[in-house]
Amino acid sequence: PRRPRRRPPDPEVVFFQGCQRCLADGGPAMGADPNLAAQAHDPREGTAHAAQLRRLLHQAPVMLFMKGQPDAPECGYSRQAVSLLTAEGVRYGAFDILQDEAVREGLKSLSDWPTYPQLYV
Repeated sequence: PRRPRRRPPDPEVVFFQGCQRCLADGGPAMGADPNLAAQAHDPREGTAHAAQLRRLLHQAPVMLFMKGQPDAPECGYSRQAVSLLTAEGVRYGAFDILQDEAVREGLKSLSDWPTYPQLYV
């Protein structure tokens, strides 16, 4: 007799590296430094850079940091992220990381993830 297939739990975070989709089940983002995350979300943190990252991360419940804009992605991975979010009917905000070097480098440090797109929920 065949065993019924169990449906895997829904992922909370999806990362793309190369052509592979990597899932995190709600634990810390792959290699993320919890101290960096706490600094970025701590309202007592007074630097203008941290405040800018905090504002961007909270612009929408789902934020996509990508190369280009949703209507004109500038790389295949950003295009794929937009396509997946759109196909699932997810309402999201987007930020073009090519327009701001400080944001691009700050998010790399925050997430401990060197590439884009990055999706924050």
